[in-house]
Amino acid sequence: MQYIVPKLYIESAYAADFGVFGGDMLCGFTLTDSLSPPKREKFRGLGEFVLCQFELNLLNQALHSHCQSAHAAWRKYSLPFANTLLCFHGHGLANHLPYSILRFAQEPCARPGTAPLLLSWKMLGEYTSFFLHEYLAQFQARGEGKDFSRDAFLQAPIQDADCVACLKTPQGWESKHVAELSLCASPKTAC
Repeated sequence: MQYIVPKLYIESAYAADFGVFGGDMLCGFTLTDSLSPPKREKFRGLGEFVLCQFELNLLNQALHSHCQSAHAAWRKYSLPFANTLLCFHGHGLANHLPYSILRFAQEPCARPGTAPLLLSWKMLGEYTSFFLHEYLAQFQARGEGKDFSRDAFLQAPIQDADCVACLKTPQGWESKHVAELSLCASPKTAC
């Protein structure tokens, strides 16, 4: 499966794809619109864009839940993203849990003809590892979150049962905790 690695995607295509998405709210309707023609073909990396939405929503929720003192600084620093918490109409993405973004994108059901995304554990692992390690390290290096320590912060999501990713396989749905998933990006670890 071909895809754009996280750092390159963010530097070269994310802003354009966010413009194609066209908003800051993520729900079943807005994601279905992106997964449907003709909008689908306008993305430089639709799978990569969806993974960024998963990762950014996951970090946003984890920082809000486990490190509120740094949350405002995080929102200033973060790439713009389509926030699941901004949909107040109940339009899907069950309970606003970040993994529902992945679940819906791989099995869209809101509109006939909507094509599912094909994702892999390797791709998910690389994006999770990038955001949990490199992206958070960049945030910490800027020093805007006064009490923020990436290493201390990462201990909280490890215990959080909502911090999971899911993948649809031929055998059915599989889930992995993001702590395990970020290890999958290591060349020594097979996932």
